[in-house]
Amino acid sequence: MRRVLLCFTFSAVFLSGCSSVTTSSTNSMATRLIGTWRWVQVDAQPAPFEFYVRFYLDGSAATWPAPEEWPTTENGVSHGRYHFDGEFLILETGAGENDPKSQMKVRGDQIILTGEESERLVYHRIVPDLEPGELEADSIR
Repeated sequence: MRRVLLCFTFSAVFLSGCSSVTTSSTNSMATRLIGTWRWVQVDAQPAPFEFYVRFYLDGSAATWPAPEEWPTTENGVSHGRYHFDGEFLILETGAGENDPKSQMKVRGDQIILTGEESERLVYHRIVPDLEPGELEADSIR
């Protein structure tokens, strides 16, 4: 249950607010991050449900399926913003210096995020990119 809450917490915090200011980021990190990613592991265990995030070069992102009670969710998709500080992915929530951050490593087709409490989330790149709200099974049909 803690793992499920971790994923939702990460995503809710990530997308609960949209800051109007985006800090400039390292182009190589941003370029490597752009695209659609599926959550596959938390702390070396399989992800308990299907969950996606799509990052865009302009600092915006979408996650799905997202709970309707999240303030930025519309039709099962939640929208938010991100930026980088070195190798840290900063999730813009409007909390300024208290915005959540995770150490991010991109290894081939995987993103590894290590949170401040040492939780480790692994995402796998989906090719071709999915549109927000689309599931992998939908794109195969």
